Amino acid sequence: DLEEWSGWQAIGPSGELQSPNRQYIRFRVTLATEDASRTPKLLEIQLHDIPKAPYEKLGFARPVVLDANGAWEAVLENAFDIVVTSEVNGADTMEFYLPFHDPKRALLDNEKQVQIVNDIYRIRTLTDTKDTDGR
Repeated sequence: DLEEWSGWQAIGPSGELQSPNRQYIRFRVTLATEDASRTPKLLEIQLHDIPKAPYEKLGFARPVVLDANGAWEAVLENAFDIVVTSEVNGADTMEFYLPFHDPKRALLDNEKQVQIVNDIYRIRTLTDTKDTDGR
């Protein structure tokens, strides 16, 4: 929204950004010199966006809930029976189940977005069911 920014963060030891994952990046540069006859100048800034898949530790893809900025909010590592259906000239859909007592269920809401690999889906229908084994 360009109005709410996180606090200033120092660059990490390997040059990585420490600030929260958001849509925009704001940066501040402080130039200093001990030689008053020379003026320091900034010639270039390079930012490389090479995100690791949020489910990389799992070894396989899982749905990822996105926040309002499109940043990764939560990996649904307990999701199961994940089915992605693609139709020619039709809507692509994704369906999955999440255990009833999974605390990340609270993050799911109509119109929120969920990503799996490179595809993003919008939540249209949420249905609560509970089978005999508590799933």
